[in-house]
Amino acid sequence: MKYYLVGGAVRDLLLGKKPREYDYSLDQEAFEYIMLKENSRKVGKSYEICIENGIEYSRLRGNDIYVDLLERDLTINALALDGEGRIYAHPQALNDLKNKILAPCSELSFKQDPVRVYRAARFHATFPDFSLSKTACLLMAQERFCGSLEYIAAEQLCNETIKALNSKKPGNFLRGMLKGQVLTPWFKELEGADDIPAGPVKYHNSSVLEHTATVMDSISKDIENNMLLFKTIEEKFEVKTLAVWMGLCHDLGKTTTDKELLPRHFGHELRGINLAIALGTRLKMPTKFIKAGEIAVKLHTKAALYSQLRSGTKVKLLTELHYHNLLRPFLYLLHADSGLDLSEEIQRDLHEILAVKLPDQYQNQGKKSGEMLQQLRILALNKSN
Repeated sequence: MKYYLVGGAVRDLLLGKKPREYDYSLDQEAFEYIMLKENSRKVGKSYEICIENGIEYSRLRGNDIYVDLLERDLTINALALDGEGRIYAHPQALNDLKNKILAPCSELSFKQDPVRVYRAARFHATFPDFSLSKTACLLMAQERFCGSLEYIAAEQLCNETIKALNSKKPGNFLRGMLKGQVLTPWFKELEGADDIPAGPVKYHNSSVLEHTATVMDSISKDIENNMLLFKTIEEKFEVKTLAVWMGLCHDLGKTTTDKELLPRHFGHELRGINLAIALGTRLKMPTKFIKAGEIAVKLHTKAALYSQLRSGTKVKLLTELHYHNLLRPFLYLLHADSGLDLSEEIQRDLHEILAVKLPDQYQNQGKKSGEMLQQLRILALNKSN
């Protein structure tokens, strides 16, 4: 029986990093043995995979390690390590790893599995010091124009997107798609955004797409530099992916601004709401992400003027963010987009309004109860300020 540790685990070991997951490829005999185990389950369509105790085992393509490596996605992932410590590599793998190049294993790599097009962009975000090869960009565009990208399962795109949101430099996910000309069809709201100014030169010196990517990067960096603020890895993952998604969505409305009005984007917040919802729905993002995108678009400009807002407007804004449990990721967006750190002021105001309790005589009166609670919260905020 032959078995190999493959893919990202071997790549990470060669880069001096601790692997986050371990995948194995097995020959026919070894694969059949694993499949006989009670706790193994078979998954996958394009080639056979089984999972046992959370570890993924795949059948060697062609029942040969060299054939298997040639049919993988990117050369830096086309690596294997056998039980005796021998390394097997795609002919270009070690060279591309050394020179920090993201290149497909063959001219058919993306055609065999089109989701690899977006995976390449995602790896550009995961390894920001690696660059997409000219061949990668050419083959990515080729898949777009032959129409194959339209048939990728939305669930696969959702998975790649969430991984990109949690990456070191998530803005490179957009930059990678731009380089490969594959914003359309899945991220078509951002098509052409690289040619639209983000705003007047006084406030912005880049395009809508680059500004969006920069905000995403800034959110990621801010969160990674404040690891101690999170109790668990799961908490950090949720806050980061939501916050970066909000960064991706917040200026979508600017892509619909009339050219005659540029570089100003009056009303882009309202115009962007349906775009954010459409993008999240198309990708089959979790419901909370779709709501987060909508709120980011609607409230980011208003929140940047928080100190100037009336108490009633503040109460509505904070109530909505608190109700959807999105205040924390939203504050990261606000800081990255406007440069303002309003966390202390906003958290203090939220504490004030949540401390307000509706008197018994006003309870259970439907809409009237809600309106009364709103007024009491406004009064409390006025007193505290």
